[in-house]
Formats: sequence, structure tokens, C-alpha cells
Amino acid sequence: NTYIGQTLLSREELEDFLRFELAARYTRAKYDIMRHNCNHFTDEVVAFLVRGARLSDEALLQPQAVLQSPPMLAIRPYLNAWFGGFVGAGAS
Repeated sequence: NTYIGQTLLSREELEDFLRFELAARYTRAKYDIMRHNCNHFTDEVVAFLVRGARLSDEALLQPQAVLQSPPMLAIRPYLNAWFGGFVGAGAS
């Protein structure tokens, strides 16, 4: 566990941010295992709650470290479909 900080924002402010800002950007159709995943979502939430805070590059770049091998790159479209259904540009 890593301490990120404290927030003075209310639960209502967080819920509004999730509903009105992030919900449209983080849909099943926009999921990409390397470029738009749960770590990126969490990074945006952290930045909203604790101004200036971000997840570490280690967390954000985990998929790229794992998925750089040719066999993993080959199955990336299947992983995207399984985890999120992403089929747009950059899926292969």
C-alpha cells in the first residue's frame, strides 16, 4: 500500500466526477488493456481527489511491461475483448 494523501472533497463530489466526467470515458467499448485500463481510471480518480497526486509510472506501465513480447502482442485483441470489448483503433 502506498499513501497518496487526503482529500477534502465530499462523497457527492466524487460521485458527480465519476458520473459526469469519467463514466463516458471509461466504458466497456473504450477499454484497452495497455492504454485505457483500470490503472488509468484509478489514476484519474486519485488526481481528482488529491490535487497533483498520480499513480506511479510503475503502476501505469505494468501492462506494457508484460505485453511487449510477440506472443502477448498477438493475443492482445483477445484480451481486450475478454476484459472490456475494445475493438477500435490500436487494438492490435
